[in-house]
Amino acid sequence: MVIDCLIMLLSTDWFLPFWPEVGLDLEIAVRAVMQEGCREIVRAVMVKKSADDEGSFDYIDYSEECMLEARSMLIELVEKLDVRSVVSPLLDEQTDSAQDQTGTAMMLRLLTHELIDGVSGAAGGVPEFAVRVAAMEASVSYDIEPDGFWEISTKSASGWDQYLQSLLVETPDALSMHLYPAVQERRLRALWGRLSERLTVRERQDLLSWYRAMAKSRGFPWDPVPSYIS
Repeated sequence: MVIDCLIMLLSTDWFLPFWPEVGLDLEIAVRAVMQEGCREIVRAVMVKKSADDEGSFDYIDYSEECMLEARSMLIELVEKLDVRSVVSPLLDEQTDSAQDQTGTAMMLRLLTHELIDGVSGAAGGVPEFAVRVAAMEASVSYDIEPDGFWEISTKSASGWDQYLQSLLVETPDALSMHLYPAVQERRLRALWGRLSERLTVRERQDLLSWYRAMAKSRGFPWDPVPSYIS
């Protein structure tokens, strides 16, 4: 997730209950301190003031210099709170790889549904029944789909959240758009972890072969696949 969106996202009130969705399993008291720290970064570094014929206004400075300073302040905050091991995956995530992960997550989610339903397609037969049962047991129904966070953000009555929305008037869905791949990747990682626990090495390899064959038959790109899927 790009650094400006990550800092703004963590500063909001609407996203505070959902931090675990991107792997930030922190105590609520720590979240509150980090949230305020992110707000300070927004106020002190990312937001600049200007004026035109209609009066003064605030705007986000997307310059490289500003983003580097914001990242430095965020890392300093993370170190101060001693949560680097939890936050590092988000800090290290690259935008291009995040988009790749989104496509992979959507593909594997679709194919997992077809696996459970026993769809064979042009790839041939489905894996054995025990693998399908394991996939069904590992699947989780979530109360909120990744694209549902946009609606949640728009309904926030928080003064800070509304202020951020005023800064993002030209791209009002920027935060939820950058949140989408992070949530998808996190859920895919969790699904594969639960599924791997239920399968033998041979069953995992058979399942991966089936995924690969199904992806090829549908014209889906198989590479790059996240390293934890093996």
